[in-house]
Amino acid sequence: MALTADRNTPARTGDVVEHPVEANAKLFAGALVALNAAGYAVPGSVSTTLKAVGRAEEFVDNTGGAQGAKTVRVARGVFRFRNFATDAVTRADIGTTCFIVDDEQV
Repeated sequence: MALTADRNTPARTGDVVEHPVEANAKLFAGALVALNAAGYAVPGSVSTTLKAVGRAEEFVDNTGGAQGAKTVRVARGVFRFRNFATDAVTRADIGTTCFIVDDEQV
């Protein structure tokens, strides 16, 4: 049914979201967070299946925990991670795909 009057449509900015954490994963505040193929948060690492989702806003230790036993708050945005020295991102790379090295380097 189409609207016939104004509607108060709820919204959220999505600046900070929560993701369930992979079993036995440990995420440090400030770390680059990625989702694995199953959709669970893991520290960034070299992998063709991970999808970067942002920066961990808190420390979460799911060591010994099952998938999704804990969640992590993740900020979306533009962050300054360390530049991998032997394959550095330069001005010429702006707008292109950037690859994850680990939870603090691209």
